[in-house]
Amino acid sequence: MHNLPIDITPEELGRRLTHLRKTLSIDSEKRWSQRDLADALDVSQNLILRAEHGLGSLQHMLRLILFYYQHGYNIHWILVPDNREIPMRIGSDAVLREIKLLHSSIQGLEGSLAKIHK
Repeated sequence: MHNLPIDITPEELGRRLTHLRKTLSIDSEKRWSQRDLADALDVSQNLILRAEHGLGSLQHMLRLILFYYQHGYNIHWILVPDNREIPMRIGSDAVLREIKLLHSSIQGLEGSLAKIHK
């Protein structure tokens, strides 16, 4: 097991929680507003708002982190300050999705290069 530093600022944690909620909306094709997330967790929308601004209690932050973990997001990506080398998602589905996105990006670049060289 890696010795990973977990000294992320509350503000950065809040930004990441917001990013995950928005990413979950894209990944699941279901809109996840703060209200929707609050309803799913049986908490107030204000609690979600505060957490996404880095003002939530440790208990509520952990509850959100576990929610995202249960939806396939990597806890290390959420908590490690420099997460650039850490995948946001866990599991083989995430790897396949990343490969498809990369393949699509490469095809787009190839198309753009072909137009330039005409």
